[in-house]
Amino acid sequence: MHRVTLVVGNGPIGSSIARSLSDRGERVVLVGGSDSILSSHRDVGRIARAADAEGSLTWIRRNKKALAMYADLQERSQVRFFHQCGSLCIGDEDFLLPIRTGLDSTHSSYETLEARNVVEKFPFLRVPDHYSAIWEPNAGYINPLDMIRANNRIHENNPRGKYINGEVVGMRFLKSENTSGKQIECLVRKPGSNDPTPIVADCVVVAAGGFTQQLLNTLRFQDGTPCRMPTAFRISKRTVSLALVEGDDLCSLSGMPCVKMQLSSAYTASDYTGADVHSRIEASSVYVLPPIKYPCALAQKQQSSSFVKIGGGANVWLSSDPCNQDENRIRNRMRTELETFMRSAGDENVESQLAHTLLNEVLHVKNDTVTSYGKPCFTTCSEDDSLQIVDVGRDEAAVFVVAVGQGKSAAPGPAIGEEAADIVLAKLS
Repeated sequence: MHRVTLVVGNGPIGSSIARSLSDRGERVVLVGGSDSILSSHRDVGRIARAADAEGSLTWIRRNKKALAMYADLQERSQVRFFHQCGSLCIGDEDFLLPIRTGLDSTHSSYETLEARNVVEKFPFLRVPDHYSAIWEPNAGYINPLDMIRANNRIHENNPRGKYINGEVVGMRFLKSENTSGKQIECLVRKPGSNDPTPIVADCVVVAAGGFTQQLLNTLRFQDGTPCRMPTAFRISKRTVSLALVEGDDLCSLSGMPCVKMQLSSAYTASDYTGADVHSRIEASSVYVLPPIKYPCALAQKQQSSSFVKIGGGANVWLSSDPCNQDENRIRNRMRTELETFMRSAGDENVESQLAHTLLNEVLHVKNDTVTSYGKPCFTTCSEDDSLQIVDVGRDEAAVFVVAVGQGKSAAPGPAIGEEAADIVLAKLS
């Protein structure tokens, strides 16, 4: 009898893991749904480039591998999710140094542009004279929803792949008669049903974002202790601003690339003394995507429209601790806090500041006023800036965690899927 692997979470990472494992001949059940609190399911634009703002070689290699995988995945699924428009990282020498060092260390191709060259190439951008830029012409952005759809189509077309629309609400160990390890019973609650359905798996991969540890709390070893992620993490409530662009402005932004730009306004390093590098860079910069058509449901509009998205700035931490072991009370409190935030328009003050930054520090537009809307999302972050791909089943069972994406794991999702599949199969073989 063939072993069964159950993947929890149908985001860019979970869908990529399931697709990669079924591609390699594993029987895989992917469980996920359209829960409103899933951050990547509520957006249609994420930057896809080789560069990493912190210069992490690990993230750069993931980014490059994913970019190289996009064409094949789009061909196999017949779903387009990558849009090439190029990417600029703009700032002073200190801001660009780790980016350039990381790209050089991984033999990545890019061009260096002086401020005047950037403005000549993209006259709608505001670039201070003392800034320069790193230009990646082969970069662009992905639509996370379409990437998930592509992964799901390939996975479900595979006779070894199955998808279940539902939520895993609990797990427990079973003694397997067929293997020396323990099987895992996962309780899956489907939409419209109060009674969960048990599914037994030989291996479980949990890619449930901010809820990963809370789900692991339900899976307890013989000594009564729960499965634990090795590194603590926090959840950051993020707000982006969507600026409506129409008519002349939309035409003038034709050919706009994705942009990561250092803020020239009121940030000093002393403001974030003691913060990790990722948090300091986030607080001192913004990212901007070119005009993208957002469905009306995602853009608070009666009809689909084109928006320029700007995000970034300081982290705003969720008050609930996602790593707390108090299984039920904390999980319910955290879910309520996140649901409330994700159903809002985000932080009004943050949105207003981002909209102001877009029009005064990033773009030249013809209209004096631009209508903007706030949109919430959230990221999972740890101080070491590392994605956790770890075996948490001890020697007793095959249980893996793939989580804490640092706000930059959507675009490299396909590469992360391959990386996780390698680790899972190494233990199972």
